[in-house]
Amino acid sequence: MGIASDNAVYIARCLVDLGSMLAASVSIMIMIELKALDGLFLIYFSVEALRARNSSY
Repeated sequence: MGIASDNAVYIARCLVDLGSMLAASVSIMIMIELKALDGLFLIYFSVEALRARNSSY
């Protein structure tokens, strides 16, 4: 549980940092699209990690 919590914190920090960098340089619509794609990518990774067997690691 500890590693999963740490990963969640790191992912959240990366999204916030990326969002602040994009907000300073790119239009709002592109930023929203990138955040949506990032969210879908993280959901996909989460589902695959939950479905994977322990021997896969």
